[in-house]
Amino acid sequence: GLRTNWSISATTGGTPGAGDTGYSMGYDVWENTAFPSLAGTENQRSLDPDSDGLINFVEYAINANPLHGTQSGIPRAALVSSGGQSYYGLTFRRWKNAVDISYAPEISADASGWEALTVLSGAPVDNGDGTETVTYRSAVPYSAGARSFVRLRVTEL
Repeated sequence: GLRTNWSISATTGGTPGAGDTGYSMGYDVWENTAFPSLAGTENQRSLDPDSDGLINFVEYAINANPLHGTQSGIPRAALVSSGGQSYYGLTFRRWKNAVDISYAPEISADASGWEALTVLSGAPVDNGDGTETVTYRSAVPYSAGARSFVRLRVTEL
């Protein structure tokens, strides 16, 4: 078969003829399988054919639709409660066992010097499609007088 039909499998011997959501499928397979209508330059990782501000690679990273400008799955910032305290938090969708992408939730007081958000708040929620939704929070509690910025940085490996 075509090379795009092959991928890593969580099962010994693979899963011929069936999908395997144990690992991310990779950008090219995602794009060719889910959005074959992306043609020509529209399928390039750095383009944004639906003009929603998210390039195709970021849409892949959060398993969003690169052809639909209104997204419900974009990363969202919110205060997160833990142990009676409030913390800055970032909730986002990611591929489980991603082999081609890294996710780095980050926080900054001035939007120029960024630090990793490393505290996972709650258990990941399995979305049933090879992705999970996770929330990371700050290590320092929220302070009403301080401003903070959060972002999700995704990198292709």
